[in-house]
Amino acid sequence: SEKGLAFSDDAISQLGAMKAVSVEAIERLEDASQPGTLVPDVSTLEEAMDDMTVRFRDEHVERMKAGACGEDATILFSELLTDFERIGDHALNIAQQLTKLQRESL
Repeated sequence: SEKGLAFSDDAISQLGAMKAVSVEAIERLEDASQPGTLVPDVSTLEEAMDDMTVRFRDEHVERMKAGACGEDATILFSELLTDFERIGDHALNIAQQLTKLQRESL
């Protein structure tokens, strides 16, 4: 906001979708009562985030080509997608470690 950058409605919607999947993955980690389902559940969410990242980045490039988004906003959007993708990667790593610890304590 300091630089006066603005995202298109589509970009805002896509970032909201990424946020929703990230929150779902974190909530799944918080409710890790079923060790057998944690990794598959979080893995599915992580894969969805990977797919969304590729699709949203491609769609954003098209918006940029059409003049709907500026270069600075495009860079920021891409960085945000990468950050959300990393959240998915970290969530999966945590799920794997939690499952391992839960199985070791049995």
